Amino acid sequence: LNGGVATVTGCRFCANVAHADTDGNSIGGFVRGGAIHVQSVPQLLVADCLFFTNLVYGDLASTHLGDAISVAGATTGAIRRCVLVGNGSPWAGNDGQIDIEGGTVGITNVLVAQGVYGSAIRHTGGELTLNHCTLADNAAGWGLYGLTVTAQVWNSIAWANSLGGFSNAAVTYSDSQEIQVGDGNKNMDPVFADTNYYHLSSKHGYYADGY
Repeated sequence: LNGGVATVTGCRFCANVAHADTDGNSIGGFVRGGAIHVQSVPQLLVADCLFFTNLVYGDLASTHLGDAISVAGATTGAIRRCVLVGNGSPWAGNDGQIDIEGGTVGITNVLVAQGVYGSAIRHTGGELTLNHCTLADNAAGWGLYGLTVTAQVWNSIAWANSLGGFSNAAVTYSDSQEIQVGDGNKNMDPVFADTNYYHLSSKHGYYADGY
């Protein structure tokens, strides 16, 4: 997606593969967006979508950005009420299931879990806010990996990610696998009801299967 207005709602993206070049070799190139790559879209909405087992594919010299969703350039947008599970790359690296390189992006009510060889969210540029998100069980990565910029996070959970919960973020009223400085933060097992849907166990055990 490049320019204009983009609205993606109620979709399911499963087992897509992004290559850096047309012949599929991806030797030393950039691989962006296993399902969606956004470049300088001034009005973006991705909502009520599922992203399962999408892949950015290259070699060890490739740069992988956004196993499911990649956002770059002067993009202003929101990702809401989405589920991303099992997206990844065949090579270990500092990528994420969601990659934010620029723009202004708000992520709300989103589950990002069980990523393969990367973080749930990688943030290297632009402004990013997270609210009511769950980032869990991502292999070889963080819940939120911030490089040189600081994301704003509140009312969110980062748990059981292999490298840590929130990196380079201003965190409040959230639960992280490491102690975070900020108002209302906790460092306690969130006690998920299961690792399929990552609902929280309620006091009386009331919880319906499904996202």
